[in-house]
Amino acid sequence: MSGVLNLFNLKLLFASCFIFTFFSCVNNHEQRSEIEKDYQIYCGSCHLVPDPASLSKDIWEASILPRMGIRLGIPNAKLDPLQRLSMAEQIELRKYNLDKYEKIIEDDEWERLKKYVIDLAPDSISFDETRLARNVESKQFVRRDFPIDDNLGANICAIEFDEEKKELWLADFNKTIHHWSKDEKLISRVASPVVDFNFSDNYVGWSEIGSLFPSNLKNGKVIFTNKINGKILIDSLRRPVQADLADLNGDGIDEIIVAEFGNDIGGLFLFESINDEYRRSTLLELPGVIKFKIKDMDNDGKMDIVALFAQGDESIFTFYQREDLQFDAKRILRFPPGFGTSDFELTDYNQDGRFDITTAHGDNADYSYSLKNFHGVRIFIAEEDSYKEQYFYPIYGSTKVIPFDFDQDGDLDIATSAFFPDFDNLIEESFVYLENISEGQQFEFKTQLIPSDMPVRSLCLEKADFDGDGDQDLILGQFTISPQPIPETLKQLWLSSKNDITVLFNQLK
Repeated sequence: MSGVLNLFNLKLLFASCFIFTFFSCVNNHEQRSEIEKDYQIYCGSCHLVPDPASLSKDIWEASILPRMGIRLGIPNAKLDPLQRLSMAEQIELRKYNLDKYEKIIEDDEWERLKKYVIDLAPDSISFDETRLARNVESKQFVRRDFPIDDNLGANICAIEFDEEKKELWLADFNKTIHHWSKDEKLISRVASPVVDFNFSDNYVGWSEIGSLFPSNLKNGKVIFTNKINGKILIDSLRRPVQADLADLNGDGIDEIIVAEFGNDIGGLFLFESINDEYRRSTLLELPGVIKFKIKDMDNDGKMDIVALFAQGDESIFTFYQREDLQFDAKRILRFPPGFGTSDFELTDYNQDGRFDITTAHGDNADYSYSLKNFHGVRIFIAEEDSYKEQYFYPIYGSTKVIPFDFDQDGDLDIATSAFFPDFDNLIEESFVYLENISEGQQFEFKTQLIPSDMPVRSLCLEKADFDGDGDQDLILGQFTISPQPIPETLKQLWLSSKNDITVLFNQLK
């Protein structure tokens, strides 16, 4: 009888353990679901929620989570939002209540959220060794380097080629504009670094950023030099990175669209000409607008604006013009903040009459510096009311992108540069040419490099018929200042060189 009782007790024990384990698992699952929900809510309140597995544990622990905590109101003496800021910067932040953050999460909840992220983050991100042997040497482009002065090192921050006048305009970090034409070389001093040029029949314009480094101060300005009426000056701008004149409403009078990148404060703004003065209106007050294009996106005969915002909440918006200079904003693409989205272009890959979008992701200068396998070039194809990613080519630190039919075979190739490549193993991927060899609906590209003893590192990438032979060449400007550490031998190589610009001559013609 005792044996029967022992067997019964054993079965009862197993049953109890099973019930306990079952409910414990259910309880743990429910707790994990709650924490995951909290992560989505708190992290998604500012930007698209990143995958915890996208960064290593040390980066989350040392950099990202402490800064996230500050924005959720968790104090951190080492990360005071006003730390190391000038009094003028502090005043600007206080105007917008950005000098402190209200506490919106309890301490115990914050600790659980941090643990959730750290548990899911990998110890390290493995290097993708398949990239070491995936490229071939380009036969289509031949490289030639040019100095613009006798100084060693170079920090070119804007390049633009006026195709009509065959003139090259350059600007550098030292607040200098260099202008070449067939008969003259013009050097002008300006108040702050120029980061953008634009041209029309009557004017040349440029944007003076004020500071290349993060700032909320209104030290930037936009200047248009009009050959008939002198100068139009718009000042007191927060780090303007692009400004264009365009007659958006078809009344024969140009408006000025200005992208103020700023830092914590910024946005996309419209300046309307009224009685020879410009009245400012806001399209979207959101920092980080880095580029815009003016196109009729919905084929209604009105000019719209497509803009990339790249600070925190990385997004592309279309501003549809409904009435006379009245716009409706629609977010058409959104990316996690670690993507470092830095450039986009509008093109029509499948020739269906709708603009597709090519993007470059790779800004790596902020709080999560590391080789990121999700950086690179993406193609989004326009569908009925959305965009779908159809192609991704991974490149560490991709910065600029130009889709164009460089070989004139009827499809779009892609030129891209990377300011943050893998300096140790893939420095030659600071420029990559993707030759389109697609057939049917599938995207396929042959990737090509241009090897050199002097690696190029550029913030700028422009296409132009530089030599006037009927095909499009590519121009890059060397930039040696680095926000991140680079190998000492590479640093000294760049600092000892007189190379300022690199032209990749297209051999098609």
